This record gives sequence, structure tokens and C-alpha cells, in this order.
Amino acid sequence: MTSIETLDLSHNKLSGTIPPSLVQLSFLSKFSVADNQLEGAIPTGGQFMTFPNSSFQGNDLCGFHALSCPLDSKPEEVDSGPTGKSSRVELELDGVYVGIAVGFVFGIICFIGTDKYVWTWKF
Repeated sequence: MTSIETLDLSHNKLSGTIPPSLVQLSFLSKFSVADNQLEGAIPTGGQFMTFPNSSFQGNDLCGFHALSCPLDSKPEEVDSGPTGKSSRVELELDGVYVGIAVGFVFGIICFIGTDKYVWTWKF
């Protein structure tokens, strides 16, 4: 079952929450639970970050693709394996911030280096 590529459960009057274990379906490229009676937090991580908001519309869901979740209904953390790291949005955002900082520093170094050597050239 881990090699499922498409899962469309829309318009089925499903109720309850989206199982956090679906995050582990790494081959899942299309997913929709639109227009059901689901509630709670949308699981984060895995392929779930790539699905459009329309995949979750028509439900009472919260999280990355919808409204912010209340404090008592945070998205489920799913263990990503032996590293013990969870697949939460915060971890992904940390990587983005580090990438921005590294790019900024690299850009400044290139600008200063170019500016220094341009003035030493003879025309």
C-alpha cells in the first residue's frame, strides 16, 4: 500500500480526521478529501505539502492548507524514521531561513570581491 500514487476520497461524506500515517505514502502525487465532513489538523510533511488547497476544501480542517489550528488541535507529528526528527513545517522553514542567510552572505562577498577587483583593472 505504500506505493499508492493517487488517492481521491472527495465527496464521500467521510467524517473524523485525516490519519497522520498517510504522510508516509511517499509515492502519493495526487490526493483529495474535498467536500467531506472531516475535521481537525491536516497532517504535515511528506507529499502533503505539495497538494493544492482545493484537495482539502469543504471540510472543517486546519493547518498548512487551511486556517490556523487552535492550540488544542495541533497537527500530528509523525516520526520520520531513526533520526527522530518530525516532519513539521517549522523544520522546513528553518532550512529556508538558513538558505536565505547563506545566499545573502554569498551575494555580499561576491559584490565586495567584484568591487575590489574592478577598481584595480586598467582600462
